[in-house]
Amino acid sequence: MSRLIQPRRDSCLLDAAAVRQRQHDEAERLAICSRLAVRLRLIPGLGYGSLVKPNRFTRHSDVDVAVESLPDGVSLYLLQSLLSEAAGREVDVCLLGETRFREQIVKLGEKWI
Repeated sequence: MSRLIQPRRDSCLLDAAAVRQRQHDEAERLAICSRLAVRLRLIPGLGYGSLVKPNRFTRHSDVDVAVESLPDGVSLYLLQSLLSEAAGREVDVCLLGETRFREQIVKLGEKWI
């Protein structure tokens, strides 16, 4: 009976890859914050969730944004679409006055303007 040989995994290589991925994710988080700040400069609002937490944002993260109100002529869906395009990933937009998480978002979120 032959014995299966297990490939040896070098934990140093895996650790280095994980560090590179975290650095990439953090750079992406900061870039998204910058792009969205430009788009949202005239709309009072907050970013929240993993977007505003250093080293919590990953390549699988969406972007969470809360706004006080919608600009005239802009629906929630249009704003969500425009922000998703700017961010390069899914953006969830909520109205602060209509969410049960208002207190938590205001407390932990990061103001755009």
